[in-house]
Amino acid sequence: SEQILINQLNNGNVHNVDSIRFGIDGYLYMGIGDQGFVNDQPDGYNNSQKIDQDLWSAILRIDVDKQPGNLEPNPHPGIPVDGGGKAYYAIPADNPFVGATQFNGSAVSPAAVRTEFYVVGLRNPWQFSFDALTDELWVADVGNDAREEVSIFQAGDNGGWVYYEGTLPGPRPDRVPPPGFEYRKPVWEYDHGGGEFQGESITGGFVYRGSQFPDLYGKYLCSDLLSGNIWSIERTSGATNINRIAGQAWLIQFLSNPANEDVLMLNFLGGRILKLAGQTADLPFPETLSETGIFADLADLTPNPGVVGYAPNMAFWSDYAVKSRWFILTNTTDRVTMSREGNWTFPEGMMWVKHFDLLMERGNPATSKRIETRVLVRNASGSYGVSYRWNDAGTEAVLVPDAGVNFSLSITNAGQPTVQQWRIPSRAECLVCHTPAAGHALSFNTRQLNAPGAIASVSNNLIHLLEVAGYTSNGLGDPAELPRHIGPDETEYSLEARARSYLSVNCGYCHMGAAGSVPGAWDGRAFVKLFDTGMILGEAGSNGGNPANKYIVPGDVDHSIIWNRMGESNGFSRMPPLATYELDHTNIALIRDWIVNELPARQSYEQWQIAHFGTTNAPGSGRGDDPDGDHSVNEEEFLAYTSPTNEFDAWSGIMGSDSMGAFVGHDLGNRQVTIEISTNEFQSWSFWPVPGNDGLPIAPGTTRTFDLPDGPQAAGFRFRIEEP
Repeated sequence: SEQILINQLNNGNVHNVDSIRFGIDGYLYMGIGDQGFVNDQPDGYNNSQKIDQDLWSAILRIDVDKQPGNLEPNPHPGIPVDGGGKAYYAIPADNPFVGATQFNGSAVSPAAVRTEFYVVGLRNPWQFSFDALTDELWVADVGNDAREEVSIFQAGDNGGWVYYEGTLPGPRPDRVPPPGFEYRKPVWEYDHGGGEFQGESITGGFVYRGSQFPDLYGKYLCSDLLSGNIWSIERTSGATNINRIAGQAWLIQFLSNPANEDVLMLNFLGGRILKLAGQTADLPFPETLSETGIFADLADLTPNPGVVGYAPNMAFWSDYAVKSRWFILTNTTDRVTMSREGNWTFPEGMMWVKHFDLLMERGNPATSKRIETRVLVRNASGSYGVSYRWNDAGTEAVLVPDAGVNFSLSITNAGQPTVQQWRIPSRAECLVCHTPAAGHALSFNTRQLNAPGAIASVSNNLIHLLEVAGYTSNGLGDPAELPRHIGPDETEYSLEARARSYLSVNCGYCHMGAAGSVPGAWDGRAFVKLFDTGMILGEAGSNGGNPANKYIVPGDVDHSIIWNRMGESNGFSRMPPLATYELDHTNIALIRDWIVNELPARQSYEQWQIAHFGTTNAPGSGRGDDPDGDHSVNEEEFLAYTSPTNEFDAWSGIMGSDSMGAFVGHDLGNRQVTIEISTNEFQSWSFWPVPGNDGLPIAPGTTRTFDLPDGPQAAGFRFRIEEP
């Protein structure tokens, strides 16, 4: 039966209970973080260097059996008691802070000390374990913005946080260590980044004591959540040796199967339990690109039969690279299943190829240089990727090691020589973005492929071509009725529509609300209505220390976190964090233009209610109400920008004629407007298949008109209006 041992108030939503396990001594150990940020201030609740406050920022050690000789914990509001006033656990009598009168050079009352503490000064101990042979306590502590660390602690140790982050000074100038402060320095620490010995968030494992992998015996296994590097740490008398042994992103825990000594790993995004194997899964991939058989001729990248080229509506930003793409179905029976807005479903074995060229003189196509070619493979467990790096002559590309590679390129920009950094991601880093939730192949979906293209020398809409060529198991109807991404230069469409396309392609593969790799955060996907995304005035987990900073603040880029992340400005670090070093100035300007010049006038339905009715719950203000009796309910008035309290303020579209004939159209900016036609006296309606009737939001203050068909046949028109 359940028994609550500790029930303390949790003011934050991160850095709470990270790991709980019994030690060899039979006592229960708990790893608990510092409760997180307050106004983006690390250790915002000042928990990390306190032993007489609450149960945070520490490894706890308690006795759930209440053995004789152990002690009652000091009273605390978060510790439930029985009818006799006793807690449901005891404090081991040899816990290091029992009877403490001093901490960090200051006096503390023994009656107030949290005697549950075993190790203090931790930020977010993401998994700890005991060496089964030596009983050493290994702890992986997630860092702030600088260092990740692995430590071996003893009873009473201090991990140093928030005074130190690893061996670096801590991030808070107002929290300095007192004179004589000592702490246990990490066994290993690493910087943030995407390199072979870098990452963003440590995941602790255990010391391997099995026989299945003799080379790993006695070594501590751990990984990084985002870079995907999996390491072994070996301590010798003279040094600490770190080896990268594999790669897999989104690992949150390591386990040892006692039945067979398997090393098991929990995968956060895939919802899977993985097993460490003795060899990499991609050994069958050839060492050179020419050996893959993808291209018939490397000189001009002529693909072999069955390798089909395509180009998406909007390319992911890749540091000025010019990219080419192909897909491959490996047999004649496999099919792709399409979806209007959801992820497409791909057969096992399907591959996508993406080739990167870079202009050594920006703006001069004659200076194009081959950089790398990536291959993504759909397999039974998800997908994996490999990369090939081209030689300087551009005649061959060689398989890049599992860990990826960094190098520099000498380029010319505006007549000035400069150096551009380039990273070919590790195979684990590939899977940070190419997740099941994101659909694996990020450019293979309706909004990307609802675009002109050619298959087998036949030009048409790509989705139509895929269907008629037999690559798909289903159809989606007329491509003109399907959504698509909009480029930043398509100025006939609203800034919002173009900005949302950019954010969907460059952010939406992770930022998917509760479905994404950052659950609970904003949703960047273009099909989600703007005011349902959580972007507009959305509260961020990290606001740069200023509560005025929100994800997007209409009219104010300085306080718009998403814009600041794109430009690495106002103290915010760059997003996305992987394999990019150059700023996307075109789309930074686009997002700025949207925030400053268009977004302030954009209203949610609730804002519209307040503007017209004073509150959101006034009588007659519901979406289905019609307070002015003009037969247009409030939902329709909202969509058409008309007054709900003026029966003479109505919208009925645009109809007229000029020297070219009659026309019909609309002037509803930032609305998804589609015109339908009836040719049987309004008995039935259907989509009007004329060029430009695409339902994409036009720019505010503009109109879109369509010439009426010639001939005597009478027709009626109506408008389907939706909020984007």
